[in-house]
Amino acid sequence: MGGVIGGLIPFILNYHRSEAASVNDGTYIGFMCFMSAGALLSLAILPACKVVRDDGSRCTSILYSNVSTECVEVAKLFSNWKVLLMVPAAWSSNFFYPYQFNEVNGALFNLRTRGFNSVFYWGAQMLGSVGIGYVMDFSCERRRVRGLVGVVVVGVLGTVIWGGALANQLRYSSNGLPAKLDFKDSGFAGPFVLYFSFGLLDAMFQSLVYWVIGALADDSEILSR
Repeated sequence: MGGVIGGLIPFILNYHRSEAASVNDGTYIGFMCFMSAGALLSLAILPACKVVRDDGSRCTSILYSNVSTECVEVAKLFSNWKVLLMVPAAWSSNFFYPYQFNEVNGALFNLRTRGFNSVFYWGAQMLGSVGIGYVMDFSCERRRVRGLVGVVVVGVLGTVIWGGALANQLRYSSNGLPAKLDFKDSGFAGPFVLYFSFGLLDAMFQSLVYWVIGALADDSEILSR
């Protein structure tokens, strides 16, 4: 939801500045107000000891020692092979953002349309999370089959979407960028659908990675008993 609002702010505040090179000062002020409001809302979060679950039980209250001890314990986690297995997954789940944001959204669309696209990009991530969540939780009775179905779904969609990205990339290069598209232009639909699909696929891929990691952790716990 934060990404959707983050796209709405520059879109609304720069609606009549479609040909400008950068956003206006009001956009930065809007982001600062939004972030400040979020920081203030965090003060309303209850302490863990006061959180009561639906069944009447209370959350465990964890007491932290000090900063140095916590830093040492965090460092020790990287000697755990299960934690190290998460490093490639964490990298692969974010490395594509510079390309999508700069070489597609930034290169092909004008200022206000980039904000417009961002609204749908992050909205697509929410839809993708719901979709892959349904596949991984309810598509089949056996967990192994659900995992295989999820891999196939994400693999097929990923191949199609990144194939479309390659076809789109071949239309232009850094030395010959096309005119910036506006969301009212006739040629807007194709590149927009591609960018929307990026958001959909990104969420599905990340959710699948998290599910696989969780499943491996569950299996490891069972085997260790």
